[in-house]
Amino acid sequence: MVYNSLTMWIFHSLLSALAHSFQLSVGKRLVVKFSSWFVAWTMHVVMLVLFLIFGYFTYQGVPWENVSFSVAMAVAVVPYIFGSVVIIESTKRCDLSIVAPIVALTPIFIVVIEYFWLGAVPGPYGFLGIGMVVLGGYILNLSKAKGGKIFEPILSVFRRGQGLFALTGAFLFAFSATGCKVALQYSDAYSFATAVYVLSFFAISLVFGILLSFRVVKFPKFTLKDSGWLGLHGVLLSINGLANQLAFALAAYASYVISLKRMSALFGVVLGVLFFKEKGLSERMTGAVVMVAGVVVLAVFG
Repeated sequence: MVYNSLTMWIFHSLLSALAHSFQLSVGKRLVVKFSSWFVAWTMHVVMLVLFLIFGYFTYQGVPWENVSFSVAMAVAVVPYIFGSVVIIESTKRCDLSIVAPIVALTPIFIVVIEYFWLGAVPGPYGFLGIGMVVLGGYILNLSKAKGGKIFEPILSVFRRGQGLFALTGAFLFAFSATGCKVALQYSDAYSFATAVYVLSFFAISLVFGILLSFRVVKFPKFTLKDSGWLGLHGVLLSINGLANQLAFALAAYASYVISLKRMSALFGVVLGVLFFKEKGLSERMTGAVVMVAGVVVLAVFG
């Protein structure tokens, strides 16, 4: 039983990682033509349909009357919808091969949040894994260290258009992931997945509607071909989301799931080079590999 649980949370985490990397790739293509809010909203429309069908067969109810559950759901949903928009926007402003690995910093934020919220602290290997993730992030931008600017690879992450949006998204996703882990203590994984993503649709629709009413964003025209890409984006999010929640339900800590899911960093670098002809493959792949090694150490031994 223990072996099966370990195998399944690793499988679902990796499936989520693969779906997430392709989701970023499709989102980068879409955000060239559409606003980040529109892209995020349409993927939630597709996800709503799929999870309503999924929930029809699996939903058994969630304890909305439980205050702890409701608070955890709010923490899971609100940062998630804003994080989704920020990450989509980051793919427009920055290379995919930079964005995907930067999102790998999420486990560092989760460790801090879990300490204050859940009292969970990784062991020595966990902190070693975190250190490797930071080192990988440095190598990712190593070419910026020329001319004696040894801190530039890290500082560039905090600059708008060079990683700040992706870093902000990672921070928001860390809150969301921890909220999911807490909420899952009060519900089964299938019912929770349906509830959290249906609620996410209504939450992002509310914000998107407000932005439309104040003309901050516009509702664009789109072709049948665009609809296909928008639909695919939503399907990938659904696969990512469901696999993610199932992994949370089986793993000991949210940081373990998000850590292994950061394999999407490696996938993202490859897709960035293949689909968008991005440069700097050697240093970005090296940085991503070190990051992945770090998150594996954190996930397996931490």
